[in-house]
Amino acid sequence: MVYILQAKNLPGMDWWNGLADPYVIITALPPGEQGIQYTTKTVYKDLNPTFDEFFEVGNLPGGTSVLVEVWDKDVVTEDDMIGRASWAFAPRELLPAAVAGGLAGDASWGRLMVPLKLQHPRNKKDMGTVELEVCYRPSVRAGKPAMMGPVKFKQTLSPTAGLFTGHFWGRDDTMCFSTYKLYLLHIDATFKDVRMPWNRKYDKAVQIFKSPVALGLVRTQHRTLYATNVGMSRCGVLGSSKTFFELFKCGVLGSSKTFFELIKCGVLGSSKDFFELFKCGVRGGQRRYFTYCLLRDSLRCSETGAAFFNDMLSKHAMHAGGEEEVLYAGEFCIVPDASAAAGYRLVIDNNSGTYAPAAAKLPLMSQLFTANFPDMVVEVLASDDPRLKQYQQECPSRATA
Repeated sequence: MVYILQAKNLPGMDWWNGLADPYVIITALPPGEQGIQYTTKTVYKDLNPTFDEFFEVGNLPGGTSVLVEVWDKDVVTEDDMIGRASWAFAPRELLPAAVAGGLAGDASWGRLMVPLKLQHPRNKKDMGTVELEVCYRPSVRAGKPAMMGPVKFKQTLSPTAGLFTGHFWGRDDTMCFSTYKLYLLHIDATFKDVRMPWNRKYDKAVQIFKSPVALGLVRTQHRTLYATNVGMSRCGVLGSSKTFFELFKCGVLGSSKTFFELIKCGVLGSSKDFFELFKCGVRGGQRRYFTYCLLRDSLRCSETGAAFFNDMLSKHAMHAGGEEEVLYAGEFCIVPDASAAAGYRLVIDNNSGTYAPAAAKLPLMSQLFTANFPDMVVEVLASDDPRLKQYQQECPSRATA
């Protein structure tokens, strides 16, 4: 487990204020294996940023090279690298847990503080330092190196889009329109070579993908609704099915201050925490439906509805950024389930005319969610399943579609 603690004495990268907007990219390079990468949130206008994030990698062998890069986030131009450093993972260097504070009370654990000096990639000039803390325990079973967590998410809130969809400012139960990007683990391992191309038999899809102008508008819409520099972003970490549902609004938010707070990255380790983050799919006292697209890097989704703008701003092509193929796509809702550990279950389907994903592959979505959130109860229903109509009718904003 690697904790990214902080960076110190970074140089100013923005000429107009003498500050920087740093974030860290850490890449573990096991011998003979594909690299495993983790990216922190961006800390704006800070030369001594505190990141306070962690990630866990399983089956990492000794001799793994760990590359640490600190970058400066830019809005208009490409991001600039501030500096980089490297470190060789050697388990024998890690302090025994008993010496390092009794970590987990297990002498097989180890812990080591790793301060690294950053150097500019070209002129080797000193560019400050970055501080890591590495915790280690021997792997329980053999296997290839793999990212074990956490599941990160990004929520982008657009008050402008909210004016069109009825998510008005000044009302705590509505606020502004949001898109969500969930960086799920095990996507490649679950879907492997499964791909769903856009549906050549669907007229609306043909109108988008056969028209450069229409496709350009869809891609612009995606960049606008998902961009961190448009609206406001909340970044955090999901650790269980409970936090997934809570992100989608299990209750009514207490005040608009919720959207102005800085949300720290962390782990939501219980079903209760998970639902508190996602709010159980309820807004304005009503259950809501969401459209989603799964791509190799993330699951992307937003609330949908029968109203014109709700429908237009939640198209699958928009979520996919105009990509000609996705791994999967459809809709989902969240329903109460007293028998589930989190008190709710996820109902997910393949209802997407744009990509028309094969119903036979729908169980993979259940496998993906339970691989990320073991206590999550997932119900999969094909788009022609009569039970799906009942769920849709229980969502007033969706039922009239």
